[in-house]
Amino acid sequence: MVKAILKTFVLLIIFGHLTGIEAQEKSVEFELSGKQKLVFNQTTLEGNSALVIWNKKGSENNTEIFNYDRNLDLKYKTTVTSKFKDKSGYFGGAAKRKVVYYELFLTRNGKYAFSNTDRFLLNNMGEFKAYNFDDDNESDKIEDLISFRSEDYTCFIGPKLDKGRRSSKPNDIYFFRRNNNDLSKQIFSFPKTYYGEKEYYHLSLAGVGEDNFYTVVKDLNEENTVNTYHLVSYNYNAEVNSNISIKVKLDKKFFMSSNNGGGQTTISSHNSNPFSSSGDILNNMSTTTHRLDADSTGNIFIDEANEVVYIYGLYTNKKDDDFYNASFGGFYIHKYRFTGEVIWKSQNAIVDRNDFNKVAVTYFVNVDFFKINENQLGFSVSKSNTKKYVHFFLLNDSDGEVEKNKKMKFEVNQLRFAGMKQGLAFPAGHQIKSKFGNAYLDLRTLFATYINPEINNYLYSNKKEALNYKTTVSLNGIYILEENEKENKYKLMKFE
Repeated sequence: MVKAILKTFVLLIIFGHLTGIEAQEKSVEFELSGKQKLVFNQTTLEGNSALVIWNKKGSENNTEIFNYDRNLDLKYKTTVTSKFKDKSGYFGGAAKRKVVYYELFLTRNGKYAFSNTDRFLLNNMGEFKAYNFDDDNESDKIEDLISFRSEDYTCFIGPKLDKGRRSSKPNDIYFFRRNNNDLSKQIFSFPKTYYGEKEYYHLSLAGVGEDNFYTVVKDLNEENTVNTYHLVSYNYNAEVNSNISIKVKLDKKFFMSSNNGGGQTTISSHNSNPFSSSGDILNNMSTTTHRLDADSTGNIFIDEANEVVYIYGLYTNKKDDDFYNASFGGFYIHKYRFTGEVIWKSQNAIVDRNDFNKVAVTYFVNVDFFKINENQLGFSVSKSNTKKYVHFFLLNDSDGEVEKNKKMKFEVNQLRFAGMKQGLAFPAGHQIKSKFGNAYLDLRTLFATYINPEINNYLYSNKKEALNYKTTVSLNGIYILEENEKENKYKLMKFE
C-alpha cells in the first residue's frame, strides 16, 4: 500500500540576497517500499494527473492507480491486478532497452483513463469497464490515418479497408466514433474539405476539444516564404463547423523545419548494427539519418476558449530546400482569430553565432510553445546532442512583444535523457550544477525555473540532493513531479 500525503504549505527560502520569499505550494507525496515502482505519470494540459504504482513482488492487487484533479485533490484511487512486466535492462551486446512504462492514457479533463496494458477504462469515479483496444475501429474496417481520444469519444479518420487493404477511392475517407461511456460505434462519411494541392493523407490533427476537433493541411510555396494552413473544425458527427485558410508570411525570411511536433520524421539506418552503446537508435547521429518534412516548418496551437490560433516555428535568413541541415536565424509566432484575421505577428532574430546560428541537423533543434496564462506566452528552442543550449522567451499575449529572454547552457546525461537509465520514473537528463547541483531536469523544468522565481528558489534550495524533475506547463498552473530515486520517494507539486 502506498502512503500518499497531501500538503498545502508556505515554503520559506532564504539564501544569497533573497529573504522572506514565500512560495505557496500544494503537493502530494508518495513514499514507496523497495518492492514498489512508479511506472506511469501524466499531467494533462488542463492540469489533471494520473500516477500508476506497481508492486514487482505482488501477483494479486499489485497495482494502484491515482487520479487527481487540477487542484491536486484526489478523485479516486483504485487497485488492480495488473499484467504489467518490467522488461527494462540489458538484452545482449551491452545494449540496453529503454525503461518500460505502464500504458495509460488520461483524457484532457480527466474524465476517462484508458489502460492499454490491462485493457480496461476507468470513468470519472474510478469504475472499471473492460475495453478491447483491438476493437476500437474494428481494426479491419478503417485505416487509422488519424486517431485520437476526446473526453467522450475514441476516433479514427481514414479510408475503408477490405481484408486489410484500402477499398475506397483515393479521396473517400471516413470518420469512426466510439462512445467512451457505452462503447457504441458509428461510422460517418468524412467531408471532402479543401486539401490544397495535396491528397487526404496529408491531413493531420490540429486540436481536440470537448465539442469539436480540428484538422490541418499545410501548403508551403516553392520560395519557402508563404505557408498556407487549411484549418477545418468539425463536430463529432463529422460535420464541418468552419473552414478557413490562413496564409502565414514571413518578412524577408524563409521557413525552415525543426522538431516542433508539426510534421513527420523519416529515420533511416546506415549501419548494420545501428544501436549505439546506449542502445538509442533514434538519437544517434553516427548510425542514423533523421529527416524532417516540409510540414515541420511550423506548428499550430488552438485556444478554443478565446477562439484564437497561434502558428509558430523557426526561419532561416537564406532559402534552403533541404530541410535537413540549416543555419537558423530566428523564430516567429503569429496569432489569428478563428475567422482567419491576423491579430499580431511576432518575428524575432536570435543572434547566437556560437550555437543557434551554426549549421545543424534540423531534427535535433527542438521547439516548444507554451500558453502560460491569459497574458503571457512562452517559447523555447534548444539542442541537447552535440551543442547543449536553450533559448527561452517570454512574450506578451496582447501584442506578441518579447518581454524577456535568456540563454542557458547545460550538460546532458545521455542515458537519462534517452530514457535508458533503469529505475527512473521518467527521462530527465539535463543538469546545471552551478544552479541546481546534482538535480536532473527535463527542459520544461528549466523553463519553469525561468518564468517562476518560486520554482527556481525551490530547486536551488534542494541543490545538494540528487533529485529528478519533470514538468507540465498547463493552462491551470505548473505541475512538477519530483523523484528521489535513492529513497524511492515522489512529490507531485502545483505552482500557480
